[in-house]
This record gives sequence, C-alpha cells and structure tokens, in this order.
Amino acid sequence: MKKLLLFTILFATVLSSIAQSQISIRAGYNLSKVAKVINLQDDCEKFDWKSAANFGVTIDFEKSEKFAFRPGIYYSMKGFKADEVMPKVNLNYLEMPLLAVFKIGLTENSKLEFQIGPYLAYGICGKYKYETSVTPKNNRFESEYTTYKSFSGEDSYKRFDLGINSGLGVSYKNYYLGASYELGTTYIMNKSPNHCLSINVGYTF
Repeated sequence: MKKLLLFTILFATVLSSIAQSQISIRAGYNLSKVAKVINLQDDCEKFDWKSAANFGVTIDFEKSEKFAFRPGIYYSMKGFKADEVMPKVNLNYLEMPLLAVFKIGLTENSKLEFQIGPYLAYGICGKYKYETSVTPKNNRFESEYTTYKSFSGEDSYKRFDLGINSGLGVSYKNYYLGASYELGTTYIMNKSPNHCLSINVGYTF
C-alpha cells in the first residue's frame, strides 16, 4: 500500500508540473462482476455482482472550457460472486483510465460532464475461497474451504485488463459527483471480461 501511495503522488506531481492542470481526488463504490461471452451449462458459472470500493487521483488537462483530457490512477477493487462452491472472488487492480471529457455549462458554478475512453489495469492482489470438502455435522452438512491467491497459481486469473470507460457526472465549484461503467475487452477467465459500475465523489484542488 505504501508503494501504491508513493506511485500515486509521483504520478500527480509529474503530470501537474508539465502543463497547466487540475488535480482531483476521487473515491467511490464499485459494483462488479464478470460477464459470460459463451453459454455455459454448469450452474457454478452463473456469476453475480460484488460490492467493493475504489479511490484514486485524476488530472484534467483543459484544452478549452468544453473539453479536457483526464488521465488518472486508481486502486480499484473488483471481482464477482459465484455459488457455494466458490462464494466470492476478489480481484484488486491498479487502474489507469485515459478519458476524453466533454463539459457543458449548467450554471455559473456547475457543469455537466460526459467522459469516454480506454482504461488499462493490472491485477496486484486478491483472494478467493474454494470448497474442498463437505462433512456432516449436527444433522447438517458443513463446507470446508481453501483460500487461494487470485493472480498466482495454476488456476489464476489474468492480471492484465483492458476496456472502455464511459460515464456522466456533475461538477459544482470544487466538488464532483458521477457514475461510470467499465466494459472489459480482455478475457480474464473462461472467455469472460470484467464489468464494473462505479459511483464516485471527488474534490478538485
């Protein structure tokens, strides 16, 4: 976590030093899953949404009052829920969106923002549990699980992720509220890409 914080500070410092820019801090809520591209008959492949969080830094390079280029760096917690055999998979990424932002003035102090662009992500940590045995106990069956690392091992998930980010937000003075949706274009498992809905708040310095 210390390395991530230092990298984030360095990222913001370098970019802000080479051009006139606005630095923002962001934090929010993730609702993520993996989506099947092919129809799988096995019930354990029916994935569900998982709640998590994200936080990071963005920098706006304003080309005009109506357009800006917005790179960023986030720690984004994703994953999915499966079933009793594999209840939840945690996939935590260091993520960099590279967004084109179109701004429309609403009032003197507020703007409507539409963003779209690619994102790059690299899996840095995460764990999941897998059912290894079922034993009878007190007239019922209890499952025993083994914990595995998500991005290491024979059955690990792919670390690199790439996709498209699109979203809508509102800025008022130094404050920001917005929602975005990420559609992964990389198969991280079984021909299945990441999907993630995010709701974020932010403050611009």
